[in-house]
Amino acid sequence: MSQPHIGPKFLVAAPRYSNNSGGSMALHLLCHMLNEMGSEAYILPMPEGEIVSYPNSKTIENVRDRQNSIWQTFSVSEDLNTPIFSGNTLDEDLVVIYPEVVHGNPFRVKNVARWLLYHTGFHRKEVCLSRGEVQFLWSKEYIAAEIKGFVELSNVILRVESSPNDAHTALSNELTLGHTELHRNRPNVAYCVRKGTQLEHPLIDERAINIDGRPREEVINILRTSKYFISFDPATFYSCIAAALGCFSVVVTDTDVEQQGVTTRPWLTFERKGFELPNYEDAWRERRKLLDHFESFDVDARKSVSEFIEFWRDRLNKKS
Repeated sequence: MSQPHIGPKFLVAAPRYSNNSGGSMALHLLCHMLNEMGSEAYILPMPEGEIVSYPNSKTIENVRDRQNSIWQTFSVSEDLNTPIFSGNTLDEDLVVIYPEVVHGNPFRVKNVARWLLYHTGFHRKEVCLSRGEVQFLWSKEYIAAEIKGFVELSNVILRVESSPNDAHTALSNELTLGHTELHRNRPNVAYCVRKGTQLEHPLIDERAINIDGRPREEVINILRTSKYFISFDPATFYSCIAAALGCFSVVVTDTDVEQQGVTTRPWLTFERKGFELPNYEDAWRERRKLLDHFESFDVDARKSVSEFIEFWRDRLNKKS
């Protein structure tokens, strides 16, 4: 049951909900958790894949028409507490939360939180920030665009994720099974590229299945019939899902990410191009830690969101 509304009101600028998009899921889940933890939060629909700006759209009519189209087709999750905002964005007590892909402050909200769900500028190949905004990292390894006197980088790590029910259940039920038994009827090799760069790999041939762009339900079915999952993107959560579903889950990456991953994600195998293939069984023996990782999501997310709420409560109280 939700607690009474207290503190600042939050607007979470987000695309329509999709369980095929990690960014969409994170933004809608943040709105849900803010509401469930006693704050007042709303989803603010954003145009998908384009910058809301006159220069990008050529005419103001194009901006209006595209925004109207988004509103007409916008959707939220039936399982989350994510009401859609319909008020005045000029309210002094509002805090808008933009993901890093949004340029500037298109809705002209006074208080801006920039949530870096990945490295600044990675998707757009350019950066456009708003004066006075505060940036919050999803992971301390992500790179922010720090401009002294223009934007601020908070020390609050805003990491909000929920345990994937299908993968969590499979891992709980199959944790004691050996890989020989679990892989007995798994003929496939699956892989993804996503934000990475595809390289040659001895396990990938014309029969390997690329999961990029496929619906999540189809991806789960593919992983359940695969012995190996190869990812060229070190950040994708599908690597953890694959490990939970019984794959030897492999990340092909560089030295820095490999050293980081060995300690923070020991259930994954990290490979470097040109080096001898590692022993996949080493990571398999660490799957108990992946189960513990899944089961810590809710506690860690609530702590993170609580710190975020307190940051803005303090910030707005100082301004008043």
